[in-house]
Amino acid sequence: MDLRKVFKHLLPYGIVQLYERNRNIFVDTNADARWRPLNRKHDECIVLANGPSMQTQLNEIRAYAKHADVLTVNSSLKSKDIRNLRPIAHFCADQGFFIPGYDYWSGPFPEFSKDMAAMFSLVDWPMNLYVPTHFYDAAVALGYATNCVQIVTAPLAPPPSDLPPDQKYRLMNAGIFGVGGQDGALFPLYLAVTARYKRIWLAGLDASFMHTSFVDEDCRLYYLRKYGYDNVGQKVYCPFPMTELIHKFYVASVQYDFLKEYADHCGVQIINLSLASIRDFTPKGKLGEDPRPWLRGRLPEDLSPPDEEV
Repeated sequence: MDLRKVFKHLLPYGIVQLYERNRNIFVDTNADARWRPLNRKHDECIVLANGPSMQTQLNEIRAYAKHADVLTVNSSLKSKDIRNLRPIAHFCADQGFFIPGYDYWSGPFPEFSKDMAAMFSLVDWPMNLYVPTHFYDAAVALGYATNCVQIVTAPLAPPPSDLPPDQKYRLMNAGIFGVGGQDGALFPLYLAVTARYKRIWLAGLDASFMHTSFVDEDCRLYYLRKYGYDNVGQKVYCPFPMTELIHKFYVASVQYDFLKEYADHCGVQIINLSLASIRDFTPKGKLGEDPRPWLRGRLPEDLSPPDEEV
């Protein structure tokens, strides 16, 4: 039962209308005190999303990073190649990074909370670690902060869907709401948009699990997971059915579309460097070049279906 609907029917009609017309008064308008916007050094940034295609782009990224900020996510700083890029900020959003022994799929991910503190101890340059607001205490308790790594917070939850767009964007600019956290790249992309980079280059956003999902002879769903920073493949079993996997993909797609709307509002251009990525919320292109024509929802001419007869 939705308690909000119950209270709405119990309260006098006039009070309900007052609330509906003045929602912004009742929405929390205070960002967490530990929230910090990105301290950008350049007009462009590169977000590394860790997909397999990132492996083929590392040389180009390494050269381009001389005049673009680098933002990284999850366990990628274990790689010396990624650490050598000296990202200005790192992002961890999944609860598995903050709950020791968290069973995310069919077994605990050792790279989640077990050795994250050791990974951050390898950082020898000033860097902010962004975590969801509600996981700040856990990140501190797990020893993620170091002499070089400062833990700061940012919101994950998107604003209420029935707020006017301009009000949503104001609350997001203030660090009160985010765009959602169904996919790891959403967290840094949101902060990059709030920092008003002119261009955000997105590397490794492949959604490769949608290409490599299978069912074994025991009727168990699995996919082949491969990161762009270690080039090691691993079979990962899913504890839920394909419908739920597709639903998670759909939720992330909705959040990426909302991110694109927010970026357009802020005048920020996002370019996906993974040309074969299933994620199609933004134009694609090569690093340092103008993006290709946006082909969302279109097919190549040689694959287009014939015109239907009327």
